Amino acid sequence: MKFHLENVGKITSADIELKPLTIFIGQNGTGKTYAASAIWSIVRYIKTQPVNALLSKSTYTHYKNIVDTVLQNWKDFNKTSFTLDAKDLEALAQDIQKTLLSNGSALLTNTFSADFFQHAILQFDIPTYQSFNVTLSLKPSTPLNDTYHEDKKS
Repeated sequence: MKFHLENVGKITSADIELKPLTIFIGQNGTGKTYAASAIWSIVRYIKTQPVNALLSKSTYTHYKNIVDTVLQNWKDFNKTSFTLDAKDLEALAQDIQKTLLSNGSALLTNTFSADFFQHAILQFDIPTYQSFNVTLSLKPSTPLNDTYHEDKKS
């Protein structure tokens, strides 16, 4: 997974590609901790937010309808799957990217308990796939809160 950081601590601009083992090496005070913490905060944010908070209302509704249809036709209650094509993955990634761009400064402010990230930019890039197989497993959970990320008008 690739990340792009701008105006994060001492980092004016950086493109970082994570591999199975990524090590930051450099002089003290060059931004290694800022880079690692910013990437950690992006991943944590994406993993902990409800899906409807990461997507626009229209995108969330579209994919919720797909999942609802799959669930209604569920034959094996242990597992079912469906395929998302490259266009679907791109739409989801773009929506999550918009959410991240609009919340990046606040995310860093919260991560570092400091208020000097007003001009920070956080972005990620996911690998391109032809399609993606999604497997759903049934387990009890609480219903989703229907609040959505709304794009801010400029």
